[in-house]
Parts: sequence; C-alpha cells; structure tokens
Amino acid sequence: MPASPQEAVKRRLMLMDMVKADLSSGKLKEWGTFNGKDGYSIIEGTEQDVISGLLKFMPHVLYEVYPILSADDYIAAVKETAEAMQA
Repeated sequence: MPASPQEAVKRRLMLMDMVKADLSSGKLKEWGTFNGKDGYSIIEGTEQDVISGLLKFMPHVLYEVYPILSADDYIAAVKETAEAMQA
C-alpha cells in the first residue's frame, strides 16, 4: 500500500501510462475496469508473450489468466478430442 493518497494516485497514473503505451503499441488488445478495482485485459500471443506482458505490472496488480478460444478454435478442439476418444 502506498504511504499516502498522493502516492497512490501517482502509482495508479504510472500504471495507466504503461497500459496506454501497450494499447498504442498493439501488445495489449483491450483493457477495461469494472469498478476502479477489478478489470480485464486481452493480450494475444504465446504463453510467453502473455507472461511477459503481465510481469511488468507485478507486484502492483494480481492476475487470473484465462485462455480464450475463437469459435473455430473451439470446434477444432472438440473434433480433436472426439478423434482421440475413438482411438
């Protein structure tokens, strides 16, 4: 926790500058907050790309990371699973 409200504001704005830079560069596809406390971001790439994108925000931000599949990727996974079950 920051020692003062002023330090908290300074830290949050610093983090938001980092978010805006990642959005501008395309590393971060989307970012949003629900209530000023919780939020989400979308990073496309390999697992290494995702971890690299998140590490710079630690320890200021805690994450739960979930892979997201497109409809086509999900269909391919279902078909692959069905084929494996028949083998």
